[in-house]
Amino acid sequence: MARSRMKNDVRRLNQIIGANIKRERMARGLSRDELAKSIVLTTPHLGLIERGERGANMYVLEQISTLLKITIDKLFVEPDLETKKEKTKEDVYRAKAAVLLSKLELKELKVAIQTMKALANLDAE
Repeated sequence: MARSRMKNDVRRLNQIIGANIKRERMARGLSRDELAKSIVLTTPHLGLIERGERGANMYVLEQISTLLKITIDKLFVEPDLETKKEKTKEDVYRAKAAVLLSKLELKELKVAIQTMKALANLDAE
C-alpha cells in the first residue's frame, strides 16, 4: 500500500514540475526545442518531463530554473486554479510582448511605449 502511494506521489510531483516548466517556458516565448537545446536535452525528453511522464534530476532542474530565471522551488509548487485555466491567444500575445519588451534598451523601450500609446488612442476613436 505504501509503495503504490509513494509512486502516486512521485507521479503527481513530476506532473506539477512538468506543468510549471511548460508554463514558465511558454510565458517567456520559448519553444520546447529552444529550451531543450539550451540545457543539452533532446526535445522529446523535455516533452516527457513537461508532461510529467518522466522525472528530471536536480542538475537538469537547476539548469532549467536558471535559464527561465526563476528559483528552483517555484518548479515544485502546485499551480493555483488561476494558472490552470487554458491560456487564450491574448494571454500568449501578452506574454510574447513582455518578453520582447524585456530585451529592449531604454531608448528602444521609450519608442515602443510611444507606439503602444498611439495604438491605444486609435482604438479610443
